[in-house]
Amino acid sequence: MGRQHVRDGWLTIRPGKTKRSSGVVVQIPMLPELQKTLDQQPANQMTYLVTEYGKPFSVNGLGNKMRDWCDEAGLFHCSTHGLRKAGATIAAENGATDDELMALAGQRRNRRRFTRSRRTARSSPLEPCTSSLRNKMASKLSHAP
Repeated sequence: MGRQHVRDGWLTIRPGKTKRSSGVVVQIPMLPELQKTLDQQPANQMTYLVTEYGKPFSVNGLGNKMRDWCDEAGLFHCSTHGLRKAGATIAAENGATDDELMALAGQRRNRRRFTRSRRTARSSPLEPCTSSLRNKMASKLSHAP
């Protein structure tokens, strides 16, 4: 995933797990904070996340690195899936519709997961992860130049 996937402020990808089945395309808005960070990468680097050797991560390699990054950030209770779910929960808490949440998650049909997420967001096991993530993000944004 890299610059070639961004057009008109939207990141557009076809996740590997849907290429052979549904062919779902996921479009995610590039928020200004994220775009600002990504713009700092070298112009010739086409992949956003690369290994220490400058190569794109494998699926398993990225999962392992995310675990390391969560641990370094003190988010020992979080996982890649948990952070993705936390993002959906945050969007739901801020008024995203089920259709919008399904689009962000690359889902074609509503399995009632998002409605349930919206209702139980405060009592969810993800609440500690969501709260920690929000606090860390708010702290970093408030100290950004």
